Amino acid sequence: MIAFDTSRQGAFYKTFTRPVAKCALLAVFVYQLVYFGWTKLETDEIRQERQG
Repeated sequence: MIAFDTSRQGAFYKTFTRPVAKCALLAVFVYQLVYFGWTKLETDEIRQERQG
């Protein structure tokens, strides 16, 4: 019974590890991209307020 559960667990991880990791990495990439864009816009706005 334990060997059966272990093989089911292994099959589950073998099936879903790559898609979950792919989604997690994509989410981190998108977050960093949005954060960089927001920081750039915020910096430009602060510079514009100081000049004008």
